[in-house]
Amino acid sequence: MKILAPGGALVIVGLFRARTPVDHLPGVVAVPATIAMGRLKNKGRSSRRPVSMTAPTRSAEMTFADIVREAGDALLGARLRLFWHSTPVWNQP
Repeated sequence: MKILAPGGALVIVGLFRARTPVDHLPGVVAVPATIAMGRLKNKGRSSRRPVSMTAPTRSAEMTFADIVREAGDALLGARLRLFWHSTPVWNQP
């Protein structure tokens, strides 16, 4: 059974567990950037958290290397994008 239409994209957004100092670098950059973008977007006003950001979560268990390995095994041809989260992207042929 195919879930994605031809040419569709599966995008998974998740956090990875930082183990090394290098793993923490994206967060060091992303957290201040996210705060700055939020303030710019809201013109300095406080705003309520969007409903899309209130879903239950749990702590990250996999490292970035784990995610690369698992995505490569499960989603042939997947690309991984990295900021302070990992985003495997796979396109349906």
